[in-house]
Amino acid sequence: HTLRCTANAGGESLAIRGRIGMRFSPLNEQESRTFKPPQYERVMLPPVVLRCFDCVLKRIKDAVLTNYAQYQGKLEGDALDSVLNKISGQRFHNHSPLGFDKLKGDPGNAHLHLVFYISGFSENVRKIFEHFEFGSEIERMREHDNLFLVIKRFCDADLKRAEEGIVRLLRKVTAEARA
Repeated sequence: HTLRCTANAGGESLAIRGRIGMRFSPLNEQESRTFKPPQYERVMLPPVVLRCFDCVLKRIKDAVLTNYAQYQGKLEGDALDSVLNKISGQRFHNHSPLGFDKLKGDPGNAHLHLVFYISGFSENVRKIFEHFEFGSEIERMREHDNLFLVIKRFCDADLKRAEEGIVRLLRKVTAEARA
């Protein structure tokens, strides 16, 4: 099984391989006690998706930022999203100057930076995180002093080695959503 995030129309992709568990666990034992298993999945899945989107958009980030500055105030909503999506070569974009790695830069304000970073995505991606109710999870992790550690672990993780665990997690979350 391979989870692929297409990086551009030319067919480049990011394949995420490996296992979550011994090789990659975004929460250590102490941190994971803060969350019950269903909550743990709600905590893990959004950062996996964020990190994947970030990897896909990384190479085109500067062009999106330049064009965002050019069109900001002239276009808004769907019109702005459409232009920036075209520039990104995807059906989504992020016009935040932050990238996933930059979220590690200010541990005391990680929650504010993460919310700001998510708000820079196109509307379709923001809706995904609204569906996850990730804002509430961000606040809960902040309250339990876990947020920065989760961000750091996802930034430092080799997601190419985490595919099997991610696929298992996605299947479990999907099965539970159907139940």
